[in-house]
Amino acid sequence: MKGVAILLLILCFLFSLLSTNLAKELEWCPSKDVFNGSCTDRGRPSYTCFLDFLGSKSASAMPKNCKCTPLPQNRRRCDCFVVCNN
Repeated sequence: MKGVAILLLILCFLFSLLSTNLAKELEWCPSKDVFNGSCTDRGRPSYTCFLDFLGSKSASAMPKNCKCTPLPQNRRRCDCFVVCNN
């Protein structure tokens, strides 16, 4: 049983190294868009913009560090970093 636990620990460690290296290779670009509604339509402003970008682009855009700015006429501007298109 100890051997299985140690093997699982080693595999988890190797997977974390692999995922860290993959994340470093991604290039992030700023992106902005305007959406209908307020910054708190879906909870926190950053989460609202995160969901907006997932809906308008795709999950492969992997939006992060989103910020929401309220605009007149019940609109919001979302600024996020997304994976750059190469």
